[in-house]
Amino acid sequence: MIKVILFDVSGTLIDPESSERAHKLIISKILETYDESIINEVFEKFNTKVSEIFNKMSSEGSYLEYYRICYRALKDVLGSRMRLDEKEYKRMYIETLSDVEMLFPGVKEALKYLKERGYTLGIITDGDRDYTETLLERKGIKHFFDVIVSAEDVRKYKPSKEPFLKALKVLDINPEQALYIGDNPVKDKRGPELLGIRAYIVENGVTKDKIIKILGEEHE
Repeated sequence: MIKVILFDVSGTLIDPESSERAHKLIISKILETYDESIINEVFEKFNTKVSEIFNKMSSEGSYLEYYRICYRALKDVLGSRMRLDEKEYKRMYIETLSDVEMLFPGVKEALKYLKERGYTLGIITDGDRDYTETLLERKGIKHFFDVIVSAEDVRKYKPSKEPFLKALKVLDINPEQALYIGDNPVKDKRGPELLGIRAYIVENGVTKDKIIKILGEEHE
């Protein structure tokens, strides 16, 4: 019997297009420009560099807080134009992303639906803890969750099973009592399924209708 439903954040609860807008705003602030062609050019280089660093660390099994990955990437792209130190960047990163990023339509309704039916809810994310907690609080959904596990807690990124294992231990449940919902068919499938947690992939965010469909499949 399913008692716990765990969620990814970006691409599942949060619209990634709003994340792109947030990072572009950070670039605009640092460069003190509103020139979209410049901002877009820097963002594309930044995004490519972030992926390179993240993928390299994931393949090596190493870990670095995500804001630090972003800082290194942006510093590499901007060079001498990067006028913030790491501490200043972290503050701007958390403040801007948690303000600009937006929930997918229907997320709050879906979470409310589950809590009203007695489910325990949790978060498993590659995002940093400070950022994740600030984001969920500002979007008015933090109170729905009984556990938040970030990659920072276990020093491992998904698809490692470690963040999922930590969530099970914190909630004191067996794998078959939980299911996980994410958007990435690789990162959000392998980790939970290694532990026997059922994983579901959704596109364009979680909604009440999608939740009802998933729970219906679980009870078939």
